[in-house]
Amino acid sequence: MELTGMERMLLLRALPAQGNLTTIKIVRELREELSFNEADHEALGIDHNSTAINGAALMNHVRDIQFGKKATEIAGAALKTLDEKDQLTEQHLSLWEKFFPEDNPGGE
Repeated sequence: MELTGMERMLLLRALPAQGNLTTIKIVRELREELSFNEADHEALGIDHNSTAINGAALMNHVRDIQFGKKATEIAGAALKTLDEKDQLTEQHLSLWEKFFPEDNPGGE
């Protein structure tokens, strides 16, 4: 699934910190996959002496993230939890549409 840097950051924040052994192992692997690697740092021009990241660059930097079936379920459940708690923001919309395309018939 192609995710922007911003979507990756939002999903990283949404993933559960607790769960059963299987869930936590999958979340750990998913966090590693979603995290910013050296190529991302170079592409985004991240200065290791600064915590600032260009927002426009985050929105335009896309990376293909591989999700297994269980990882997809965990990520989707994390988004649904935010929805149930009324904690989704406009920034989550594109991420929601990627995990739940059926909620967006016709791409509208």
